[in-house]
Amino acid sequence: MVKRTISGQIKATSQANSSDSQEESSTSQIKEYTVRELIVLKNWKLANYIANKTYAQLIANLEEDMNS
Repeated sequence: MVKRTISGQIKATSQANSSDSQEESSTSQIKEYTVRELIVLKNWKLANYIANKTYAQLIANLEEDMNS
């Protein structure tokens, strides 16, 4: 099982130590991700990154075309 810490890092449950239990008690809820959810999350981050880069290039090309 995998979990996300307060700092946003993802840790496997088998790597948990006593500081993790203190961290859990100080937060109201920690989201546990399945492998499939982690893959989807990573794919969305990659898709958003590509879309942002493409959008910036599209705007630059449109502005260039309008000025021509």
